[in-house]
Amino acid sequence: MDANRTLTPVLDLRHLRLELDGRSILDDVSLAVREGEHLAIVGPNGAGKTCLLKCVNRILRGWRGMVSVQGVSIAAYSQRGSAAWWPTCPQVGGRPAPFTARETVLMARYPHLTPFASPGLRDQRYAEDALALTGIGALADRTMDTLSGGERQKVFLAAALAQDARLLLLDEPTTFLDPRHRDDFRRVLRTVNRRKGVTVVEVTHDLNCAVLDADRIFALKDGRAAFCGPPDQFMVRDVMIRVFDRTFLTVNHPTTGQPVILPEVGSREARLDPRRDGAGDRGGARRGAASGPRDHRSPAGGRRRRRGARARIFWSLRVPRVMLGFLAGAALSVGGLTFQALFRNALATPYTLGVSSGAALGATLAIRLGAAFTLLGVPAVSLAAFAGALLAVALVYGLARARRAARPTSCCWRAWR
Repeated sequence: MDANRTLTPVLDLRHLRLELDGRSILDDVSLAVREGEHLAIVGPNGAGKTCLLKCVNRILRGWRGMVSVQGVSIAAYSQRGSAAWWPTCPQVGGRPAPFTARETVLMARYPHLTPFASPGLRDQRYAEDALALTGIGALADRTMDTLSGGERQKVFLAAALAQDARLLLLDEPTTFLDPRHRDDFRRVLRTVNRRKGVTVVEVTHDLNCAVLDADRIFALKDGRAAFCGPPDQFMVRDVMIRVFDRTFLTVNHPTTGQPVILPEVGSREARLDPRRDGAGDRGGARRGAASGPRDHRSPAGGRRRRRGARARIFWSLRVPRVMLGFLAGAALSVGGLTFQALFRNALATPYTLGVSSGAALGATLAIRLGAAFTLLGVPAVSLAAFAGALLAVALVYGLARARRAARPTSCCWRAWR
């Protein structure tokens, strides 16, 4: 550990307790993380590691105890302030949004902007520096849905680094990464921790990486603290049994001399079984060769998808979510009022009249028929949805007029004539 690191706890947890559905998740957990430290939180599945981070991020409520950042209770921080002080790098999951990597990283500067403000040159500089530090500058103009899982994880890390915070929380960041992307990810973490002094608190199942990179290891088991100390004291038989209820095969690392875990192998008969050896690999190779490269991962595929995604965006406007909710509600109210005035029926809404169903039918037909043209920059799917909605309105109105069940208002009648 560097000599210039202070002993001031940047993150302090005292007697943290959490219960969910009557079950104890965290029981009297206390932990102090020093400034500039790299702390690895390990433990078996269900030990409460991710829940501990969610308590710090205020995603989970109802916990008891004390959690403070820089000596200030997290209850005193606003949501914007907490995002700026301790950003989180989550696991890769869910369907990625059709934004580019640069746009995703730039959006991480939101906690540092005032309402209605757009990112400035300073925010763009932070975003570009984070992209360069994580080594994904060449992918900046690729959309997130064209990136691999490892590349998207790097984008999330760049977004967290772009906030220029002094405390970084990570939740199993290398779980789904291949060895190359995992090593690149660990290199970036070492750089920001050792060269820039950023405090890193990381939940991980990779015990070898935890031992080689972290300054201290904190182990949880059944919601309780089972170990807290330096890595060389963690990789011993008694601690392994206490935390994981088993021992591991270890060997000293040839470079650092620290004990690391070796994978265990089965019996000699299982290893020599030809059905478990080359046959399966050769079949997988044939399947991979037959399938060919995946187009959506290629740069050309990324450009095509990016054009299609941006064709659906008429303009970019940054508005607070409360204002967006107000505008969406106002638009629905005006739409409902228009339908009720037209049909003279207080129950007439776009949903009861089948307008939404007509739009869905039009969009489905356009997708099914493979319509790919655009008109005035509007894609065929959107045009078909609008046409389907109009057709549904016309059909309902025509049936109502034929049965004399609806009479137009005077203003609508004049406009019609």
